[in-house]
Amino acid sequence: MNSNKEDIIIIEIDINDPADKKYKLSGEINEEILICITGGFGELGTVASDIGYIHTIKDGANIKIIKEVQDIKSSIIYANETGKVLIKNTGDEPITLNEIYVNNTLVSNMEYKYGDSSLAMQECAIITFDIPGLTINKSDECLVRVTTTSMVETIETFNAFVDSAYYDININDAGTSAFDSGILTILVKNDGVFNVTLDSVYINNTYFSINAFSSDNGYEIAGGDSVELTISIAIIESKFGIINVDDILEILVRTLEGAEDIHEETVK
Repeated sequence: MNSNKEDIIIIEIDINDPADKKYKLSGEINEEILICITGGFGELGTVASDIGYIHTIKDGANIKIIKEVQDIKSSIIYANETGKVLIKNTGDEPITLNEIYVNNTLVSNMEYKYGDSSLAMQECAIITFDIPGLTINKSDECLVRVTTTSMVETIETFNAFVDSAYYDININDAGTSAFDSGILTILVKNDGVFNVTLDSVYINNTYFSINAFSSDNGYEIAGGDSVELTISIAIIESKFGIINVDDILEILVRTLEGAEDIHEETVK
């Protein structure tokens, strides 16, 4: 090849040829591949080289939710019922995004923070949205489905995310107690920066409305403050049977903001 001349190099790998197997690619859509090309000229040896990255695409229409970019979360479902997804056209055809569903619930207030609904090959869009009608907590699993006008869609599973620097609660060991013929006391501290509002309590996987508990200071907890919740053991027994000394109660407290904590308490 002469200096400054451009050419196209096509590399064909026969996956059925044992000699080519060491070059076989993983086949994952959007896989990043490093290509290094060097050129030589007679006795001068290598006179030019370059490297570059390409991404594998699918033959036909295809999209993909990108969860992380260089170990940084790029798609997140927040426990405060909002979300953000990075969507990429990973096929070889233009595509138009349509709707987003979380756990089969259509999202609302979709807003394109980057790009738009029309994606050419390898183009991306960042979309934020609200998730009405769902109460999402940080231990919940969320199924996200993105559809297009061409019937192509993609589905990914997320664990709901809570930024614990801002929303975090802790069930205090010393301040929590249970007596078989008395009451259950739960001391909940807000270790986050922002206020949280208590939403519900699960005892041994049984749901209790927060209104079933008496509180010494309401159900909203400011950052750094605590709230003491109490409930009669008799009310708990009416839900799932007799409670005896040395029984273990698994207590899960949840907030409207998605922060939660689990505590095991032995009945005295």
